Amino acid sequence: MKNFILVYIILFTINLRAVAQTKRDTIKGAHGTIEIDACYPGGDKNWKNYLKQNFREHEVRCKMPVCELTYTETAVMQFKILKDGKIAEVFCKNSNSINSTLMNEAVRLIMEAPLWIPAERNGRLVNDYRIEKISITISPLYL
Repeated sequence: MKNFILVYIILFTINLRAVAQTKRDTIKGAHGTIEIDACYPGGDKNWKNYLKQNFREHEVRCKMPVCELTYTETAVMQFKILKDGKIAEVFCKNSNSINSTLMNEAVRLIMEAPLWIPAERNGRLVNDYRIEKISITISPLYL
């Protein structure tokens, strides 16, 4: 009978350790995932300011076709932000439906941007992607 009680206590102790370990892993897993997206230094407001200040609007406007009506063209750009903050793999997702002058300017604008703050996943730097829309409105010229 003493042996039975001893075996029962040992099994009960092992079972408690297994339950405690499972609970610790669950808590660790719930708090262990930290995700931080890549961002431009100073945030989205500074990114928008960079785009506005460096967009060569006059050059693009001169090469865009003039119509009788006002129209807007938007380049939908996708780019990759590398682990070191550099930008790579810039391309226009709607290149077949916009003027090539706008597309080329949007690519130049994004490629020449300063370094970004890279994304983090679980404490490790990772590559990240971003989509940005760059638009221009063309009005008819009245002579």
